[in-house]
Amino acid sequence: MARQPTTRLQVSGYRFLVRRMEHALVRRDVRMIHDPMRSQSSSLMVGIVLATVVVAGCAILAFFRPNMPLGDQPIVMGKDTGAVYVRIQDTLHPALNLASARLISGNNENPKPVKDSELAKARRGPLVGIPGAPASIPGALTGDDTIWTVCDVATPPPSSTVTTTVIAGKVTLENGNQEMPKDRYALVTVNSQMYLLYDGKRAAVDLTNPAVTRALRLEGVTPRPISMNVLNAIPEVPAIAPPPIPDAGAASPITTAGFASGRSSR
Repeated sequence: MARQPTTRLQVSGYRFLVRRMEHALVRRDVRMIHDPMRSQSSSLMVGIVLATVVVAGCAILAFFRPNMPLGDQPIVMGKDTGAVYVRIQDTLHPALNLASARLISGNNENPKPVKDSELAKARRGPLVGIPGAPASIPGALTGDDTIWTVCDVATPPPSSTVTTTVIAGKVTLENGNQEMPKDRYALVTVNSQMYLLYDGKRAAVDLTNPAVTRALRLEGVTPRPISMNVLNAIPEVPAIAPPPIPDAGAASPITTAGFASGRSSR
């Protein structure tokens, strides 16, 4: 025989009997003219609900706005002032901007928010940073964005004034302009110093040395003026000079049949 399920009326009657027994024990009266136990139960339930709501609100607030301790964070930021600090050893230094703080600490993390009252307890150092640096360091450039060009335009002699222009981005050569072939060279001068430009490199040359001018066929070549900006953009290699000969001009220690090398006999 299947069991008959409990009805709502039976549950309500059972709860009424339990309340009546509590009333008889506490009030010594079963008539239940007044039922203070119900108000106590209601107050208890309201208190539990309010406590649950408060605890849940605190948990949500702590999740979205955590109160981070100072600890050993490399970069911190005041919650109230927004000031950025970078840690150098055991000292906090105010930084001019976030980019400076990241460069000094060698850390790319975002600053940890800390209460200013906690920052006031820490050891402070002098202001550090790069004036005018951006608030954040942009990502690395790729492709044509990494190309830049430095150009010189010289006026004809005798003034030979040089104007330097820096161009960011890829440059399209027009009007017969082209990159210097690897089998060509250019003789340039800056501050009375001569340089030979070839194969994307520069090397210092001494035009007063006949061995150099003959070997490179630089006799009669007029050097072009160049600015230090363009010259410094070209990688430098060792100077072009004759190889040194040890003890040049000294007598040779080698003899042949009793005659020193270099002597003539009749």
